[in-house]
Amino acid sequence: MSQRYQYERSAVPIERSKEAIRQLLRKHGAQVVQWMEGAGIVQLQFAVKYTIDGDAKLLPVRIRVSLGGKKEQSVYRALLNNLLAKWTAIDFGIETIEEAFLPYVMMKLPSGGETTIGEKLLPHIRRGDLPDFKGITTALLTEGQ
Repeated sequence: MSQRYQYERSAVPIERSKEAIRQLLRKHGAQVVQWMEGAGIVQLQFAVKYTIDGDAKLLPVRIRVSLGGKKEQSVYRALLNNLLAKWTAIDFGIETIEEAFLPYVMMKLPSGGETTIGEKLLPHIRRGDLPDFKGITTALLTEGQ
């Protein structure tokens, strides 16, 4: 039996959820918030300010969510809940911004293309062939899986 969540039956307009997400991200220092939608995918990109040893940096983040037959309003509400949980953990000190968003951090490939750390490493983890520490750089920078 699968657990049901309130947002699965959400009738909240998508634009209201997107605005709540924009406000949440801006409250936490997001400089840019962009949405891309189509082909059964919702993609959110943002760059958030963070500080390491007194140096201000921008962390580029891309989160892709497949609709996978789910109601579109539900996906946006679930994404809002996910981001609220991440920021709660960050604000409370359970994890840092970098830790919370690590799989979604964007990186450039040698070809000039872009991917996220998760998009590069998750296929290795799922196959059970995660490279050792020395091989992680190679795995991150190689174009293919």
